[in-house]
Amino acid sequence: LMHRLLELMGSLPAETRRAGLDRFWNNRPGLAARLDRPAIEAELFAILEDPRLAPLFGPQALAEAALGGQVAGRTVAGQADRLVVGQTRVLLADFKTGQPPKTAKAPQDYLRQMALYGALAEQIWPDKEIECWLIWTATGRIEAISTEDRQAALARVQAGLDGQSQIE
Repeated sequence: LMHRLLELMGSLPAETRRAGLDRFWNNRPGLAARLDRPAIEAELFAILEDPRLAPLFGPQALAEAALGGQVAGRTVAGQADRLVVGQTRVLLADFKTGQPPKTAKAPQDYLRQMALYGALAEQIWPDKEIECWLIWTATGRIEAISTEDRQAALARVQAGLDGQSQIE
């Protein structure tokens, strides 16, 4: 639900998001009755109104951007929650619901996912800096996945230590 709300409300101009959210709930009265609407809305708007995340919800941002191609000899297909192509950089972001891990680094599956997204973006935009973020919606934590961590995750893929090629 949070992913869908971020997709829909994040694509609306900021001044129309609350009205858009009211329409969303009004069209789904059974859903609204079963959930903690105030908590969901608080989490949603904490993300949508975070100034650090403003580029992800601006006019140049794409929601649910499909990515596909070959990375490390494997066919890869996935969908970035948000993609922004700027003059000098490409920002790929994926939202994670629930609590972030207590460790400093994301789980290996998420590192692999962002490494593959980043590698695909590098092929498409070789002249731009690629940034990959995980955003934990429950806390607003933004985890920038470093180039080094992405390279290490790709090395694991190339070595056959990560058997998956489908990414989410």
